[in-house]
Amino acid sequence: MKLNIIKNNYDFGLQSLIVIHMNNLDFDDIFSGEPAPEKIRLNRRALHNFKKIGGKGLAIIISDDEWGPIVRYYYLKRSRIVSKLLENKSLPVELSIAGKYAEELIMKDGSKIIIFSYETPSKIYDRKKINYIIVEVFPNIDAEKLTPIITKLKREISKMDSPDRSLLSKILTQILSKKNNNS
Repeated sequence: MKLNIIKNNYDFGLQSLIVIHMNNLDFDDIFSGEPAPEKIRLNRRALHNFKKIGGKGLAIIISDDEWGPIVRYYYLKRSRIVSKLLENKSLPVELSIAGKYAEELIMKDGSKIIIFSYETPSKIYDRKKINYIIVEVFPNIDAEKLTPIITKLKREISKMDSPDRSLLSKILTQILSKKNNNS
């Protein structure tokens, strides 16, 4: 349903811009709110392999054209970083800034996280969006196995404009369940 707003005949710039912009939006677009984070589902084998290589929790922060950096997908809500990302709406923004300059962070609570970035095209702007995969890790991390797994995940999701949760779950499950990830 389109909003029909009558334009005023005065040219104040901002007000005219708002009216024109609102005429081009759907009613649902204006009042939809921030997209809710969705839980990634893994089978037991994939979960076992994720923990075996040192994974504690995972979150995917996307740069939404309207909302900025938001947690769009997560796995293992029990992990400290995932639960904090879901509670604190400014933390995805802060980690996105840190992700420009760092690949690993040790949080004040002692949690160690690894930040992987990937690009996707913007729907609105003529530029690429930088998105992040945040992985909280145990001290016994097997970086030689974790890095290629997340690199494969990055490669797959960077091809998609906006992956849905079931497809993302399937991709991550397949990557984590491959025989060469076990040893």
